Amino acid sequence: MRMARLETAIEPAQGMLTDELRRRLRDPLLLTSLRVRLGIVLGVAFLMTVKPSLIPSLIVIAIAAAAGWLAGQVPQRRIQHELGNEVG
Repeated sequence: MRMARLETAIEPAQGMLTDELRRRLRDPLLLTSLRVRLGIVLGVAFLMTVKPSLIPSLIVIAIAAAAGWLAGQVPQRRIQHELGNEVG
């Protein structure tokens, strides 16, 4: 749903992005979503090369998704800290 709203906001935009649009593009949920999907893609690539059975495959995908989620969480804390320093 967030991506659909961003798409409608970006389509008519010309030139520099507005501050509001930049803020929406830096949404931590979007970053986490991107990193989880990247983790799953890397897990699938691993599975295509190793070709394990069903249970290890499911475990690999779960670990890849969890690693992507964790990778999405680490920068969020740093960004929130930096934003807190700018405001305060």
